[in-house]
Amino acid sequence: MDVDEQQKLLAQAYQSGYRAGYLDGKAAGDRLPPEILQLPLEALGLPARPLNCLRSCGCQRVGDVANLSQESICRMRSLGKVSADQIARALQDQRIIGTAWDAWLLE
Repeated sequence: MDVDEQQKLLAQAYQSGYRAGYLDGKAAGDRLPPEILQLPLEALGLPARPLNCLRSCGCQRVGDVANLSQESICRMRSLGKVSADQIARALQDQRIIGTAWDAWLLE
């Protein structure tokens, strides 16, 4: 799947208003379509530093990022407030909301 197709899938999810997060006991990944969860991290359009932080903790796909717990986020090495905010905003821009990342949004 090329980058244009990935962006189209994210745009469709945005237009459909998918909401991640915990609802009725379901994790973020259970609330999003599999096509979105399987997209590579690059589909979020993150700068190099937050992208490398996510990769270093084993995240490969958008679904991996959406399903990280608050505890896992806090344990990430070299993840500062700005990088965490960039990740949270990238998810929010794609309407992947209601995840543990929401707490990292800076004003």
